Amino acid sequence: MKKIFLSIIFAIIFAGCGIWGNFTTYFNLYYNTSDLFEQAETAIKEQKVDLFSTQEIVVPGSANQQLIKVIEKASKILQFHDETAFVDEALLMLGKSFFYQRNYQKALRKFNELIASDQEGDLVLETQLWVGKTEMKLKEFEKALQTLTNLKTFATEEGEDELVNQSFIEEIKYYITIEDYQNAISLSNRLLEISDDNELNAIVAFQLGKFYIKTEQQNEAVAVFEKVFSYSPTYETELNTLIELGKALRSIGKLDRAISLFNDLRSEVRYKEA
Repeated sequence: MKKIFLSIIFAIIFAGCGIWGNFTTYFNLYYNTSDLFEQAETAIKEQKVDLFSTQEIVVPGSANQQLIKVIEKASKILQFHDETAFVDEALLMLGKSFFYQRNYQKALRKFNELIASDQEGDLVLETQLWVGKTEMKLKEFEKALQTLTNLKTFATEEGEDELVNQSFIEEIKYYITIEDYQNAISLSNRLLEISDDNELNAIVAFQLGKFYIKTEQQNEAVAVFEKVFSYSPTYETELNTLIELGKALRSIGKLDRAISLFNDLRSEVRYKEA
C-alpha cells in the first residue's frame, strides 16, 4: 500500500494541479472504501466461530450494510479508475464482500478477474486462498482441493506461512464435511509439523484429539490432548482440552487421573469465575 501510494505521488508531482485534484478525489474514494471494508470485516471476524466450523459465516446487520456500501464504492473505483494502482485492492474487497454475502458466483468472478489482471501481483496468493474457499462453497470440491494444493506449494516457496496454514485449514474443513476423519487426521498432523504459530497449533491439536475420538483411537487422543499444553492455548482452548482429556482418560480406564483432573478443573473454573 505504501509503495503504491508513493509511486503515484512521484508520478503526478510534475503533472499539475488538475491531476492532483483528481488523484485526491480518487484516493479519498479508495480510502473510504477500504475503511468501510475493514470495519465490516472486523465485525464479522469478532463473531465467535470455531476455526474448523463448516457452518455459514454470520454477518451482523450493521456489517452487511457496510458491505453494500463497499460494493457500491469499489465498483465505482473500477468503473471510473480502471487503470489505477488500486484496482487489485478494489477487486479483492469486492470479492470478499460478495463472499461474506454468500454470493459466491460473483465473488469467484472478482477473484478470478484480479488474478487474470495481474498474475504477478502482491495480492495473487491471498486471492487464490479465497478462490479455494469460494470453490468449496460452490461444492466444486476437486477444483478447490487443486487450488489449495497449488497455493500451498507457491506460498511455501514465497515464505507465506499464514497462507499455507489457512490452506491446510480449508482442506481439513472439507474432510470434516464429508466425515473423512482419517484424511483430517493426516492433514492436521502435517500442519502441526510445519506451523510455527503456537496458538493455532494448540487449536489444531485439540481438533486432532477430537478426530481421534471419532475414529475410536482414544490413546492417541489422550497423547495429542496432552500435547496442546506444550503450545500456547487460549484459556478457552485450554479449558475445552482439559474437559476432553478427562473424558478420554476415563474411556481408557485411567479413572484416578480422570477424577483428579476433573477435581482440579472444577477448582480452576470456580477460581476463574470469582
